[in-house]
Amino acid sequence: PFRETLSYMNPPPTKASKHPIGNAEAQEPA
Repeated sequence: PFRETLSYMNPPPTKASKHPIGNAEAQEPA
């Protein structure tokens, strides 16, 4: 679904908010 793609591209402010560099890492395992 389109909403799932948005969540994958722009995940909620969780770990990415703490460290922008970790954003890419958090998206890898996801």
